[in-house]
Amino acid sequence: MTGRSFGWFLIAAMISFAGAASAQDANRLPSDPDFVQPQNPGASRQPLPGTESPAPQAAMPPTPQETAEQRSDLLDSLFARLHTARDASNAEVLQEAVWQLWMRSGSPTIDVLVGQAGRAMTAKQYQKALTILDTVVEIDPDFPEGWNKRATVLYLLGDHERAIADIERALDLEPRHFGALAGLGMILRSEGDKKGALDAFKRALEINPFLDSAKDAVRILDKEVGRAI
Repeated sequence: MTGRSFGWFLIAAMISFAGAASAQDANRLPSDPDFVQPQNPGASRQPLPGTESPAPQAAMPPTPQETAEQRSDLLDSLFARLHTARDASNAEVLQEAVWQLWMRSGSPTIDVLVGQAGRAMTAKQYQKALTILDTVVEIDPDFPEGWNKRATVLYLLGDHERAIADIERALDLEPRHFGALAGLGMILRSEGDKKGALDAFKRALEINPFLDSAKDAVRILDKEVGRAI
């Protein structure tokens, strides 16, 4: 992802959060008769001769390290907000922002490939999706979502062993990946490993307490595992 696209996303995310956090602010649009445009007293003034400021320099694009740090800081903020979200609606906005960040690799090529894989999955062309995602993890083995996406495809193709291996790789890179943990719980449950599934779902809920499907699974598995002891 380029610095520019990340910047736009960052702005969009912050706007979304502001909109979700305060209905009062959302109502203060320019069309609102009570809305007062901020004034800039110096806007119409002409600089005195000899006091002109030098022409502003074009902003330097962030380095890859700076972009990664911005992304990490924003994720930290989103997860902190997710834990204190006041309701499911607010949590949904935060979850979507997390997923949007997870989906961005920092490479336009990878982002295009992941998009192609997603469309192939939607069309149930799982082998095609798998081939694309094989390329993704080969090009960028440090991109967690590449592994998580491939795990999903492998699960759909019935290869649970490789799917679990890919999930573990995704979790090594992003331990807070609640989607990967929920997927792990689903696979282990289908394999009959109820205790392992219960642990995975509980770990997902520790990170994101608003996962309804994980809550339902924990409620059922808690009883089933308890009866089995």
